[in-house]
Order: sequence, then structure tokens, then C-alpha cells
Amino acid sequence: MGRAGLLWIGGGLLMFGHRIPHEEAGLIDKFGDEYRQYIWRTGRLLPKLIR
Repeated sequence: MGRAGLLWIGGGLLMFGHRIPHEEAGLIDKFGDEYRQYIWRTGRLLPKLIR
């Protein structure tokens, strides 16, 4: 695996491990249950394919 692959994996881990939970916490603080329902309906990072 080359450098680009390692950077891609590192970026993905950073997004899943820090950025997404941090941003979602802020959105939940601002929008509350309405945002929780939105996450449940649509998925987090990728759209839900099965409901």
C-alpha cells in the first residue's frame, strides 16, 4: 500500500473517531430530538439502504 492509501485510511479514522461524533454532538445540542430522528431515518455518514 502506498502513501496515498495510508493517508486515506488515516483520514477515515480521523473522521470516524473524532470529527463526526463532535459535529453530531453539536447538532444534537442545537436541534435535539429532531436531529436524532433525522439520524435514525437517514443514517450517519452513508444513507441507509435497508429500513
